[in-house]
Amino acid sequence: MNTTLDRVNKVVLYVVPELDRAPEPADLFSGDLEVDSLSIVEIMTNIEKEFGVAFEDEEVVAVESVQDILDLIQRRH
Repeated sequence: MNTTLDRVNKVVLYVVPELDRAPEPADLFSGDLEVDSLSIVEIMTNIEKEFGVAFEDEEVVAVESVQDILDLIQRRH
């Protein structure tokens, strides 16, 4: 099954291929995954394309975890 989490993880792993595992919803980008802020912006740009949504700049800078992305997507659909 191609769930929203699967699609988000596909994008995250595309942008940050050095991750050794698919992220879990509770994983923090800067803490658990050690992803820098520029990569987070790139992830969010790709998420917008993948899901056909647009996020406000304030929403993008507030993203700290995979769950934050899932919540944003849910609010748009």
